[in-house]
Amino acid sequence: MKKSQGVGQVLRWLRKERSLRQLDVAKRAGVAASQVTKWENETQGLRFESLVEVLDALGVTMGEFGELFDRAQRGESLEAAVEAE
Repeated sequence: MKKSQGVGQVLRWLRKERSLRQLDVAKRAGVAASQVTKWENETQGLRFESLVEVLDALGVTMGEFGELFDRAQRGESLEAAVEAE
């Protein structure tokens, strides 16, 4: 079983899965690229409103994110979660 992943790690995985740069997500979400870096590295907390904006920028619903986050917390592979859908 893999180590569980936090919100930032799931956001990073989603961004990379979509072949986006942090700058791309930042522009779409209306924030600085450095802010996306802090969220992905989990060095700064993420407000709910900001999470909604980032998920919108990634084209992911809150429900989809929640499912991925739950799987990540259990140490499951995110790739397997996407393939199962």
